[in-house]
Amino acid sequence: MITIGTPHFGGSLSKFLYDRRDYWYFFDGINITTARTCKVEPKKLRTIYADNFSLPIDKGGIKALIPKSNAYSRLYQTNVKSYAIAGSYRPDANESHRFQELYYKPIADIDDFKLDGKDGFNDDNDLVVSVKSQLGGLPCQIRQLNSNNDIPNHSALYCNTLHTDFYIKGNDTHNNVFSETNSPYIQNDVIKLLSSSDKNKFADAIGIGSPCPPSK
Repeated sequence: MITIGTPHFGGSLSKFLYDRRDYWYFFDGINITTARTCKVEPKKLRTIYADNFSLPIDKGGIKALIPKSNAYSRLYQTNVKSYAIAGSYRPDANESHRFQELYYKPIADIDDFKLDGKDGFNDDNDLVVSVKSQLGGLPCQIRQLNSNNDIPNHSALYCNTLHTDFYIKGNDTHNNVFSETNSPYIQNDVIKLLSSSDKNKFADAIGIGSPCPPSK
């Protein structure tokens, strides 16, 4: 089994939205804000998302993806040959990171909100899922691209790699930033992994806790 950007331990931003589901906001058709705007009625955040984005943030996938949620409490270590592929926006996808941070700042209603801080990930991430969650307890090893180095055993972290194309913003579209499923580096490595005869390439299990330092 090869997982790519999978939230094995959940997604922190799900908790961020779910915890604020009953907070009151104003929505002018474009922006969500805590500041009063003319001729706009305040609504709960859950109502804004349901009515305008067809996204129920108070149930379903959002609620289930909260780390340590009831859904995750029923998941256990998966004892199958596994390989975890993770992405990180660092070091060059800074404009995409800025766009994502600006999206959540009005919801947080605090000037010092940081996507990588305690209200966001508090960990390296692909702008949707933390690296630790993506790795599912397997080691954090940065994949050295454009080299002849062998693919690391058990797992690999790809820098300048975001969760999906949707999150690639501004000049980052020209800065060698890719999404996890459209990255040519990941695609080539998946082919190599699937055709490898080296039994040590895959871990015996996935879904166990392990610390992972931020990528440089």
